Amino acid sequence: MGALAGVLRSMMALEAIREIVGFGEGLVGRLVMIDARAMRFETLRYARDPANPLNGDKPTIVDLSAHS
Repeated sequence: MGALAGVLRSMMALEAIREIVGFGEGLVGRLVMIDARAMRFETLRYARDPANPLNGDKPTIVDLSAHS
């Protein structure tokens, strides 16, 4: 488990450097999934949803507390 945490931290550090320096293609709009047992990486693309009730153009959910 320690080695897996090290791999993930290295990837996060590289992504931060990439954003600061501005080289390569960043992960904005993409999700990286890692299968550590098979050492396989998969990238999913996603787009912003303007109709999202939490962070869309007109959010209707403004309080996430569990008040009833």
